[in-house]
Amino acid sequence: MASSSQIYARQAYEEMEVFSADPKRLVTMLFDAAYRFMLQGREALVQSNYEDQANYIIRAQNIYVELICTLDEEAGGQLAVNLKRLYLYVHELLRRACVDDDLDKLDEAIAITEKLCAAWREAEAKCRTSQT
Repeated sequence: MASSSQIYARQAYEEMEVFSADPKRLVTMLFDAAYRFMLQGREALVQSNYEDQANYIIRAQNIYVELICTLDEEAGGQLAVNLKRLYLYVHELLRRACVDDDLDKLDEAIAITEKLCAAWREAEAKCRTSQT
């Protein structure tokens, strides 16, 4: 078990990583966190731990709300509109998964988020290589 000083050091490191990250990296970090929360929610659902299930799924939903709020449809055009639709769809899948204890809906949300994570990691890597 980690000591309180180790936990504090880890939290401080994570906060510094967030505060110093560029926007592309932040989006990748958000998708990674949403994916992790969904997997934890899935495990809780399988174990019939409905309190943890709800907590983890709600955390993933909150990330999708943040992603939706950061979209600029005027600047991003049709791409931003399409992303908003996709993010709203995943948010609804998570809502249904939580309300109905629906593993299939949660698995679909996980699969979409996994693909989004991979796409953002690839885009982030391409941006890094084009800047060097």
